Amino acid sequence: MPVVGLILGLVLALWISVFTLFNDAYLEQPLMTGNLMPTSVYGPAVLMVLVACGFSVRGLTRRQIFGRRDLVAMVLIASAACAWPGTNYLRTFVGSTGNVANLAKTQDQWRDADVMKHLPSGVLLADGHDTPGVTDGLTLGAENPDDYDPANVPWGAWWPVLRLWGGVALLLGLAGVCLGLIVHPQWARYEKLPYPLVRFVEELSRPGEPNPERGDPGRRPAILRNKLFWLGLGGVALIHLLNGLWAWNIHIVRIPLEYDFTPLKALFPHASRAPGNDEQFQPAIYFSVIAFVFFIRGDVSFSVGFSNFLWLMLGAAFLSRGQTLGNNPLETDSGTLLRAGAYLGFAGMILYLGRRYYLSVAAGAIGLNRSAEFRGSAWAARAMTLCLAGAVWLLAAYAGLDWRLGVVAVLLVLIIVLIMARLSAETGMFYLEPNWMPLVVVSALLGFEGLGPTTFLVVALFSTIIAGAPREPLMGYVTNGLQLAERVGGRKKLGGVGLGMAGVAVVTLGLAVLATLVLSHTRGLSAKDPWGTRWHAALPFDALARRLSDAVARGDIGGVTSAANAGHFAAATPDIGALGWLALGAALVVGCAFARLRLAWWPIHPVLFLVLGSSPAIRVGWSFLIGWAIRQLIVRLGGVKAFHAALPLAVGAIAGELLAALGWQLCGSIYYFATGLGPGQYFILPN
Repeated sequence: MPVVGLILGLVLALWISVFTLFNDAYLEQPLMTGNLMPTSVYGPAVLMVLVACGFSVRGLTRRQIFGRRDLVAMVLIASAACAWPGTNYLRTFVGSTGNVANLAKTQDQWRDADVMKHLPSGVLLADGHDTPGVTDGLTLGAENPDDYDPANVPWGAWWPVLRLWGGVALLLGLAGVCLGLIVHPQWARYEKLPYPLVRFVEELSRPGEPNPERGDPGRRPAILRNKLFWLGLGGVALIHLLNGLWAWNIHIVRIPLEYDFTPLKALFPHASRAPGNDEQFQPAIYFSVIAFVFFIRGDVSFSVGFSNFLWLMLGAAFLSRGQTLGNNPLETDSGTLLRAGAYLGFAGMILYLGRRYYLSVAAGAIGLNRSAEFRGSAWAARAMTLCLAGAVWLLAAYAGLDWRLGVVAVLLVLIIVLIMARLSAETGMFYLEPNWMPLVVVSALLGFEGLGPTTFLVVALFSTIIAGAPREPLMGYVTNGLQLAERVGGRKKLGGVGLGMAGVAVVTLGLAVLATLVLSHTRGLSAKDPWGTRWHAALPFDALARRLSDAVARGDIGGVTSAANAGHFAAATPDIGALGWLALGAALVVGCAFARLRLAWWPIHPVLFLVLGSSPAIRVGWSFLIGWAIRQLIVRLGGVKAFHAALPLAVGAIAGELLAALGWQLCGSIYYFATGLGPGQYFILPN
């Protein structure tokens, strides 16, 4: 039993649950989570490989103090805690549910449209009303900002909010765990997806060959003997050490990793006004992203990199015709709907590729197939159904959402986390965001008239609170964790792994909620994180205010408020244009996927349309393209042998970036607690 790994994993899970929000929003240090390769998990994993993996104490035990199984256990337990405290959920939770009353004081458009009267009871803290002793604590904090006392939190006022949104988040997270258990056999054994993140851990920790002449049992990782590994690790770590010192005002040498090509905008007047153009013309280089290209197919890395140029071309084409390529994740904009349609189409392709397996699992779930091969997946399917039904019931009972709309909304969230997990397993993109929310699909299907103001607001709140910026869905950690346990840890039965990760997720959600609320009511919401505390929280109400203002301008406000009373589906007015963009996105992905299956020369992966215009792709696209070019150059000049020889360099680059991020994160915390002053800010991984 990997006792050391279990203990370290539990310690990391506790640290992540309690300290993440303080580190990210108050200290503004490198994010502890933030993506599917969290620094707070994989940084310590790299450190343990370097200093402890494979060692044993002679004369005391022949067993390794910390072996590969310990490494796997540590990563699995710690990663199960990462789905809650960061950007995925709790970074925005308090602002979106508790700070609305404070925001409403200054929002003239909300008052003009009278949006707050459409808010149902029990959905927000104090029902969105300014309440002394409850909502003002989020702006003023406690009298002693260092007295982290749970008594500072008005638990009675928070209970309805936690019951609804905390319950929905937990049930959807557990549904994601079940879905991960269902899809794992199909993805890992039948489709043989590469799982680049798992491959990195595998290459990092693979034991060396024994050398009896030197008395070496071969337990230490083989890569530690490779000079290219140390060159990659040392070179990347040194660059980030020098740049970090510069960011902390210790000016020695700075090696720029961000480049400014904005003068080129004069050559592309339309593209220079497309959404996301600033980061396209000011690219940043991420060594870990470049290195991960060595673990994936060339068409994947090329497609992610090329998506940026395609996005600029589309934006320029729209502008040249006097239109804009909208990209608001909560509005039925063309770019947003194109991406949402791509997600829906790719979900259909996943079902199509594994149709025989998934039909067998479904049959087993209802008792028609009793084969032992599908027994575990069948039980996971039953549990997933119960979790989804529970989430729908909570939305219906405590938010007043029609159960049919609840089914649509929770299934859309499930599709989002499914595709994100798939992209992580197939493309190695550890930094992901869908940049669309369930509201856009529901609005396209029913229209504002079919939803009505109150239901529109509830679905908008569900979208922003539960799926506002899902960078770290629990399912993504589970799918990688299952493959890690099987490929590196040697586990044959994975049901226990899934149950263990689910148990850790449940416990750490409670710890993370406790820490988040105590911190928010003790120190007040962080003024350093306006996106998480104010801007994101305002999105649903801004969207409703625009819709109501448009209805008033058309003279149709009475019809909007009365039509929904007749039934959402009876009063539905589908947005044909929006549905057209959804269909186009789905068709592009399905067509590209079939072309890739049938045509050996096809150069494009469907990921191009899944990440098109998304903020992560815009930020890391250049790095993917650079990595693709380096890989192509190595293979063409040196062949497959040169490619495999360069692999340790890539592993070292990823390890160096993780260690640098962890190091600066710890330095910032130590500096703050030692001096009480804000530390310098230096971000390494994309965030």
